Amino acid sequence: MYDPVTVIIDEDPIKFTPDGRIDVLDAIASLGAEHDTQGLWRRLILLHPELSKVCGRYVFANQSPALVADAEGWEKIQAALFEFLIETAA
Repeated sequence: MYDPVTVIIDEDPIKFTPDGRIDVLDAIASLGAEHDTQGLWRRLILLHPELSKVCGRYVFANQSPALVADAEGWEKIQAALFEFLIETAA
């Protein structure tokens, strides 16, 4: 359990583990997709259950376990997320 490395992008904090994995819900929230990032993640997993395999859990200091992914996993999540957002916006 370590303090996260936090990067601020457009005023949105995104936590990273010491080995570089990204907090998935922080990253989704930073994209400004919607306020209910957990709800969006649940819908995304229903459409793409394979995404749950690219994620792990990590406990940042003084926080609940977070869903994290490495760079390759985040690329897959991001691609599926953008596809989902484009389809639902149409």
